[in-house]
Amino acid sequence: MKINRKFKKIAKIFALVVVLIVATITSVHYIPTGSYSTSEECEFYLVDNGMHVDIILREYSIYNAYGWGSKVFFTEVDQFENLTASTLYRAVISEPETLMRIQSYFSKQSSWMKVKCSKEQYEQVSSYVHSSYYYHLKHNRNFYHAKDNYRLYYTCNSWVNGALKKAGLKAPLYTLTSSSISKYYK
Repeated sequence: MKINRKFKKIAKIFALVVVLIVATITSVHYIPTGSYSTSEECEFYLVDNGMHVDIILREYSIYNAYGWGSKVFFTEVDQFENLTASTLYRAVISEPETLMRIQSYFSKQSSWMKVKCSKEQYEQVSSYVHSSYYYHLKHNRNFYHAKDNYRLYYTCNSWVNGALKKAGLKAPLYTLTSSSISKYYK
């Protein structure tokens, strides 16, 4: 009986800790940082597929969409409906290697969200993006090996949020989700 009571007590404490962590992470999604730029000098775009945000920069008369994320997600999960628990575990715990996906477009897409900014802010975002991967380490046609590791607490959306915060643009204090970024630019 003592073991059963002790187990129940530990389980309650564990559940309380989990609830507190989830409540803290959820609440910081709603704390804004930075501000909307009043400058019309430059602009870049964000695109949200419902789970993941890409940063889109106009470079050399084309638009390049940069998506930083898990190698496992990028190479093995074609749709999030096909995500399994074992794949999720590998992506965030056992195989945290990251890639930078670069997709090029010749024209703007209607689903993109415009982010107005100063030239200095654009350069900060561009520098952040370009310093996040290795140009010389190509994984395949659209993917380069990226710096840092995808983790349970640092996701593709955390990476995008970091770019916005570095430039002093409107962003949540902390995020794991795409919607907490997109809500500012829809």
